Amino acid sequence: MLSFGQRLKMLRREREFSQADLAENIGVTVQSVSKWECDNTMPDISQIVPLASILNVTTDCLLGVGSDEKSDKNELFDVIDNEFRNLHSTASVYSRDYMRYQVFCYELCRDFLKKYPMNYQVKLACATNIYSCLYAAKTEAAFSLSAEEFDSYYDEGMKHLESIRRRDTDPKRQITAREMLISYFILKEKWDEAEATAMEIPDICGMLDDSLERISACRRDFDKAAKHAEKSSMIKCAEYVSSLWTRARRISIYGDERKEEAIEAWKEQVNAAKEYKRLYLKYFDSEDEPLSDNLPYLQILRGLADMCGDCLALSDIDSALDCVEEATDVAVEFYAWMKERSLLEKYPNCVSLIKNIALCCYNSVIPDDDNILTREERFKACQKRLEELI
Repeated sequence: MLSFGQRLKMLRREREFSQADLAENIGVTVQSVSKWECDNTMPDISQIVPLASILNVTTDCLLGVGSDEKSDKNELFDVIDNEFRNLHSTASVYSRDYMRYQVFCYELCRDFLKKYPMNYQVKLACATNIYSCLYAAKTEAAFSLSAEEFDSYYDEGMKHLESIRRRDTDPKRQITAREMLISYFILKEKWDEAEATAMEIPDICGMLDDSLERISACRRDFDKAAKHAEKSSMIKCAEYVSSLWTRARRISIYGDERKEEAIEAWKEQVNAAKEYKRLYLKYFDSEDEPLSDNLPYLQILRGLADMCGDCLALSDIDSALDCVEEATDVAVEFYAWMKERSLLEKYPNCVSLIKNIALCCYNSVIPDDDNILTREERFKACQKRLEELI
């Protein structure tokens, strides 16, 4: 449990006060505040209420008494959820009833934070409720705020979000807070601040480009917004194809009794990779973009090679040969694509894969180069095509 001094120091920093700021507001010396925070002395009883008021907390919070934060937080969200369920089913977003609900939630969160000012989950909820009010005040007739009220609410929401950004250790909430910060900046058309905040969002799963797309769209730079949306769709498509490969692989290694199910999963993965390739070539066929494991050609070849192995496990030679032939067609197209962009010398590993894709289709199952698959004329024809290509 925190000592009084530790709690005071934490609350002071949360309010962005220096020791001098706090001392001036209370009417004491900086040395007095320093002694309080070092637990060398305690404030006079007459100074507790002013301290709590300046720090915007309850006296119980300041003194660390009578609190059960987890239970109180659960009760808070139960009340909020019940109130939401009590909304009329016809209440649309930003209707008067809906805005009354947002104000009600904000007031509950505000009061909770006076008692538990470091609860970042409630801080985020409070900032979100405030944003709904600000957005409605700016765009809807059902809710209005004066300029002074708007700025006051805005500053309060920003303080909560900045507190999360600086001090919260939860990575998911950090991202959500940054996305909400962007919304706040957009309200006041602070485009540079919005873009700078977006660049703090991880470049994974399309999250960064989703944020940049939203900013560009609000700025009415629709060409830039479209490019960010296209990039985001590519990232998400690649992630989807990769997850399908993982799914098929897990089914495949389960055992022979699930091989037929695995083959269907491989087909789904390959078909998704083909759609990914179509979008990739349409939007991101860039000579400057480095090749990666998520390149759609590689995703297709991986799926076909693994599907061939499962077909062989079921002694379905014809289907295995179908996989080899399709993989060869893709490899030939991939080679031409790389050659056109002068990438062959830059990426020798890809060239090696193209040359050996037929062998890759069975080596994981049948290590012997002389086997039932390689003796087939269809297989030999594929190898010949690849040898002539290289």
